[in-house]
Amino acid sequence: MRVPSRDGADLAYLDDRVPWADGGDETIWTHMLQAIEFTLFNRGPHGLPRAGFADWDDTLNVDHGSGKAESVWCAMLFCRTVLDLADVCRHAGRSLEAVRLCDLHAEMARIVNAVAWDGAWYARAFDDEGLPIGVDAEERHRINLNPQTWSVLGEVAPRDRAERALQSVEEHLGTPFGTALLWPPYDGGDERVRGTSTYPPGAKENGGIFCHANTWLVVAAAMLGRGDDAFEHYRRILPSRAPTPTCSGRSPTSTRRTSAARPIRSSAWRATPG
Repeated sequence: MRVPSRDGADLAYLDDRVPWADGGDETIWTHMLQAIEFTLFNRGPHGLPRAGFADWDDTLNVDHGSGKAESVWCAMLFCRTVLDLADVCRHAGRSLEAVRLCDLHAEMARIVNAVAWDGAWYARAFDDEGLPIGVDAEERHRINLNPQTWSVLGEVAPRDRAERALQSVEEHLGTPFGTALLWPPYDGGDERVRGTSTYPPGAKENGGIFCHANTWLVVAAAMLGRGDDAFEHYRRILPSRAPTPTCSGRSPTSTRRTSAARPIRSSAWRATPG
């Protein structure tokens, strides 16, 4: 939504009517605002969006029914969304709605910074008992990539915290072939997170390297004015980056979705296709 509005696109389509799944219809704009209201209505004890079955990481299954599980990443995505919708409002002459959306951003960002900052990075989520995941005190999954990048993309983090979070990403998650999703990986099944822990250490969502999540790191570094870092993060996931075909398992022109990162018992990094 953000780019077309800046390009002077015709926003009359916002008044087009489209159906609801359960009957009736409303304008596209109303559908969009209802998505915001859904998130606001479905919040946990900290005021963050409830985790539900999962968020972007469909293996991070922390909601077991108590209503306490929350997604810090979803809160940051919410912040980006309301800022973009506020931008649309300003171009569509909906100034009062723009003010409300910016207020919602400020409220959610305040909550995230109050409950999810762990001193050097942001927590990933709160589990079914309301305890944080992705914090330094944990034995496994001490740090997760996505809330660090989205603290910048969602304009949630103050500058000093944004810089520190990306520094922590490089310190704990950086590899020659991309940035791992979490560290340290789970080493066996963990009922607390369920799906994530079903993969071997360093594979897929259990500490693997996701090119999709790495692109958010590229954008976050660029938003902070760290152009050289942004390019380096991009260069690491290029197909040609792997030193040999056997290392990547793919041709130099084929982009992988995921790679396996270092297993928990080894300091050697691997780049095998996922």
